[in-house]
Amino acid sequence: MKILHLTSGKLSGGAAKGALRLHDGLLQLGVESYLCGNNTLNESIENLIGWGLIDRVKYAINRKKNSFDLRVYKSRQNEIFSIGEDLFNCFSRIDFEQFDIIHLHWVNYSMNIKFIEHLKKHAHVVWTLRDMWPFTGGCHYTLQCSGYKDMCGRCPKLGSDDSNDKSRSQLIKKRLAFENIHFVAISNWLNAEARSGSILQKAKIDTIYNSVDNTKFDIIDDKALLQNIRKKFQIDTNRKIVLTGAQDVMDTYKGPTFVRKFIELHLNEFFFVIFGANADKLVNELDTKNIECVGVQNEASLVQLYNVADYFLMCSVQEGFGKTIVESLSCGTPVITLSGGAPEEIVNETAGGVVWDGASKFNASTDLKLNQSPAKLRKTVEAKFGLKNIASQYMSKYCNIIAH
Repeated sequence: MKILHLTSGKLSGGAAKGALRLHDGLLQLGVESYLCGNNTLNESIENLIGWGLIDRVKYAINRKKNSFDLRVYKSRQNEIFSIGEDLFNCFSRIDFEQFDIIHLHWVNYSMNIKFIEHLKKHAHVVWTLRDMWPFTGGCHYTLQCSGYKDMCGRCPKLGSDDSNDKSRSQLIKKRLAFENIHFVAISNWLNAEARSGSILQKAKIDTIYNSVDNTKFDIIDDKALLQNIRKKFQIDTNRKIVLTGAQDVMDTYKGPTFVRKFIELHLNEFFFVIFGANADKLVNELDTKNIECVGVQNEASLVQLYNVADYFLMCSVQEGFGKTIVESLSCGTPVITLSGGAPEEIVNETAGGVVWDGASKFNASTDLKLNQSPAKLRKTVEAKFGLKNIASQYMSKYCNIIAH
């Protein structure tokens, strides 16, 4: 059995890393798996079909075209919105006929809706839902909008009053193009959202969680090393440490207003460490005596930060999974998250944290107390989200698809 994974953009991105981990897990199971994408990681990747210069140029042009096409909507919101009418296919040099399964991940700006429909002629198509785009009119997360449940139109993200705007026309195209694709949601929450939409109600949708690489995200027991990590990140405190962050902490979907609210409520109680871009904007005008902004970090540094933290705060308002939550739990560090969505689901599945209502102050001695050790928490995470376990679930799905 030959599997081909297709993903857009850089392999250092969040969704692409999910594809890369699955690819690695399948290889460990002895599956002939191939991954196609733009390798920006400083590491060798087995069975990689890397993007060349032409592919990267095509990708950049497709992104520019998407922005140009949206210019007609003068009142549109400043949030990612993908129309799906890309000019170029970034995977044109692949012979799709040689593969049994073509597995799509986050593929925006590397292929258009028509090309996705075309892929079904070559092989079985599996598509991992990593956000809401495959069943919306163009947005990647809907927030308060429920238009995707009624074929979109009058899209608030486009600032449109037209019932037949781009959001509706794109959803109509998707409904026809995405028939007979085997979908996989990365959480039960995302699965339910997909089924509640207009176009995937009758689709085959399984839930298979994202995986975590337990060989990288692990507990550090060396006290001297932990002390050195504190020095490295200039963490000098006797308080409990709350770690929070994202690729861009001011991204609307990451809930910056809730993160700031939590910091404001507990600034005299905890020491806060914030990673990611724009952290300075998040804490603007706050007393930063008990706040350390450490900037964008790689995986190795994140492992260190998870280990020196007492809690990880995640306030995403909509999240398909919550990669950082599972990474933190794998390092034995419990999580504080908002109610609703996949993050709460993961916390409940692992008994690895608490849910915050977004407004009230925590009592650290009671609300944040957990009844399991870091080692036990890690074992729970490994059982549910371990690389081989998740790869085995996908392997079973591939076999069932081919058998039928």
